[in-house]
Amino acid sequence: MEEAFHASGAERFASSRAYAHFVMAMLATNRGEPREAIEELKLAVVFDPETPFLRVALAEQYQRLGALDRAEGELRQVIAASPRYAPAHLALGKLYAEQRKPRQALVALGRAIELEPKDKAAYLLELQVQLQAGNEAKAIAAAEALARALPEEPAAYRALGRWFGQENKLEQAVRFLSLASQCSPGDPEILTELGRAYEALGRLDEAERSFLEALARDSEDPERLVAMGTLQLRKGDLKSAKAYFDQLLSLAPEDPAVRARLAFAFAKADRLKESAELFEQAHALSPGDETVSYFWGRVLEELKQLPAAVKAYALVGEESELGLQALVHRISCLSQLKEHGQALSLARRAQAREPDRIEALLALADALERADKVDEALGTLEGALRSGRGEPALVASLSALYQRAGRVDEAVKMLEERLRQRPGELELLFALAVALDKRGERQGAIEQMRKVLAREPKNASALNFVGYTLADLGRDLDEAEALIRQALEAGPDNGAFLDSLGWVYFKKGQLDRAVQSLERALQLLPDEPVIAEHLGDAYQKASRRDEAAKAFRRALKALEAAPDPELRKSVEAKLRKLERPAGQ
Repeated sequence: MEEAFHASGAERFASSRAYAHFVMAMLATNRGEPREAIEELKLAVVFDPETPFLRVALAEQYQRLGALDRAEGELRQVIAASPRYAPAHLALGKLYAEQRKPRQALVALGRAIELEPKDKAAYLLELQVQLQAGNEAKAIAAAEALARALPEEPAAYRALGRWFGQENKLEQAVRFLSLASQCSPGDPEILTELGRAYEALGRLDEAERSFLEALARDSEDPERLVAMGTLQLRKGDLKSAKAYFDQLLSLAPEDPAVRARLAFAFAKADRLKESAELFEQAHALSPGDETVSYFWGRVLEELKQLPAAVKAYALVGEESELGLQALVHRISCLSQLKEHGQALSLARRAQAREPDRIEALLALADALERADKVDEALGTLEGALRSGRGEPALVASLSALYQRAGRVDEAVKMLEERLRQRPGELELLFALAVALDKRGERQGAIEQMRKVLAREPKNASALNFVGYTLADLGRDLDEAEALIRQALEAGPDNGAFLDSLGWVYFKKGQLDRAVQSLERALQLLPDEPVIAEHLGDAYQKASRRDEAAKAFRRALKALEAAPDPELRKSVEAKLRKLERPAGQ
């Protein structure tokens, strides 16, 4: 305790009784009893009123308790009596930062740095305040100032790297994490963060070098083993990925959390079979872990192993945090298995138990629609709307149901009315664009979706919608490609976005690139009939007739699970024409 006290730079206590009360205050703090700590520090101040450290400690306890005026009062007393006591200025800066008073915080922190130019805490807090105020240039200046004061201290550059990474400004994240690594060469944590930034940028070789250097410092660190294995999955090297993951499993063979973590890594890489196996192993090690059961169900559902998914979801208690989500997915799986009675029973029970949860309402409508009770599904959503519920998700779902029921005009009318009440609501603007597109008003659909982009320029789904629609119309193809590439920055492995990019290439006549993109899209979304149709079109135009026929048949197979009469008619016509003997 005394070593920690002197390490703080504080003066020695004049009174042993003050020191005793200070010790009792620290013990109370460790027990989570700030009020008792305050009373002990008050007594310490009585016995040693000239030691500024004690009043700063008292102010910090007041701040923890939320008594900010009293905390500021104590610090002002210290500064009045000891104006060159840097910790008091730093504490005042922290107080103002907590209150979101950046101007006052920066003044106090500037004084703290002036008095103690090698105290990294003041620089780091200044950097944080500047970032919160949106002053990135000044935050960078604070980091550079710390680097000049303490050349081997990486904390400020590392903090900037994390900030820019969270803001998806990945080039800047790499720049500052690289600087942090130069300050502290070989730091495995910084190298790991740098590797992840490189990976996010798609610079996989540089990411691998960073991860390998980090692993050289600690070959058994779980974070780095997961990072390397995940990277190898992304590079398509399954053998190397499994080697890293097997090494991690050997370190913790009975830890279900490790297996669950690796299951998530495989799922993210779209290796669902391996993911399901690991979730099953994690469940065997920890049968009561409802989070594992839920995500095991999600992977099984993606694999179309619906009976197994139903069983996994049933392991999640309805009262648990994931209970409703698990029940909604369980209902959907049962509906797809045509177990409509059980699905509807569960859906009605969920709606009765959670009448205010939109997920329960939509699950009931979906189960009714799948049971061919479309009118009842419509009535359920319309009734909720008439009762005063107006969540955008409800309106958008009702619009989609109208469209599937062939009542597109009603969908458009409802959305336009709702947007007059809630102009600028992004989800409704998006839904209106989709409805207009369905009605054949494609230019109107583009105009509505551009309104979404005016509000959210990086909305990947909106970027993809406009880009795909332009491509499908065969116009402004360079703009269409640029928009879709922006969408792919947010989701490089998104099958729908890759389908759109392939369709742009198809319209441009770049058939090799079209086939490559569409094959990858279908690999990611193997049950999507539109992608299979697009790939068949590309194969056919490239004179690859057998592959085209196979793709069209795959589209028809996918349409068995997701009926679309118009699409089926189009694909069947293409297949008949393709199978017709030459010359006929």
